[in-house]
Amino acid sequence: MTRFSTSRKGRISSTACVAGVANGFAGSPGEPAAGEAADGTVASLETRLAAASVEEAIARLPEEQRLAVALVLVEGLSYREAAEAASHRCEKLGCGEVARIGAYTGPLNAAAAVGRLKAERRAQIFFFGSEEEFAGLLDAAGAALDAAWRPRVYAPGSLARAALAARERFDGEVFLVYPASPAERAGAQALGNLRREFGLTAQHGAAQRAALAAATVLTEGLRRAGRDLSRDRFVRALESLNNFDPGGFAPAVSYGPDRRTGALGGYIVALERERGLVPVSGWIRLD
Repeated sequence: MTRFSTSRKGRISSTACVAGVANGFAGSPGEPAAGEAADGTVASLETRLAAASVEEAIARLPEEQRLAVALVLVEGLSYREAAEAASHRCEKLGCGEVARIGAYTGPLNAAAAVGRLKAERRAQIFFFGSEEEFAGLLDAAGAALDAAWRPRVYAPGSLARAALAARERFDGEVFLVYPASPAERAGAQALGNLRREFGLTAQHGAAQRAALAAATVLTEGLRRAGRDLSRDRFVRALESLNNFDPGGFAPAVSYGPDRRTGALGGYIVALERERGLVPVSGWIRLD
């Protein structure tokens, strides 16, 4: 989910909230901008994305696989609210008993977690935790794979590095949520030109698109504010943006006095051995 937010006091921030889960989660919530309504905080928005993406993921599963869902949650982190939303949505969709496997003191014991997941034949695993713990879980799960147990793993897009390292073992079985689709053609030419001019690699395409979209919004806000720039004029200029296209680098954004997030949603992508990140959903809207 790409967020371009403005506070009512005029502070401007641009963040890429990659949440996650190809079925449903969100990246760790950030600090809400001053003056944001309670239902517009980053945590609240990411919780909604977690629930929405879980619903999309579960809807694509065969009926028998809906009975084998597990949440791996590292307690004490800010993922708890999103994990709760994912759990409730799974239950409403008829997933059966959702196993919760967590670390309450100290780091996650990946070997023990995988042992339980495999013993219970949990086929759908939603992970909420740190990159190091996710890497450990994928390593332990990869070593335990066999013909009878090949789970699908869903995680925040912020954990992509750990997922990429494990894609040889989990071909098409790890899903992430990104703020921009890696297959989006809009803005591709402009992005390609910038990469060639400044020697940028294509490794962090989603982050590059998010940064360019934020820069496009910033530039348009300054243009509309005019020469007599002030904090208040700049905020009002941004609030006038309605269905504004940020150069094709992200979905259209809209702001207003009571809307501080430009684009609410994200894309679900699968991680494949040969093709890398492959979109498996369209834009998941939350507004």
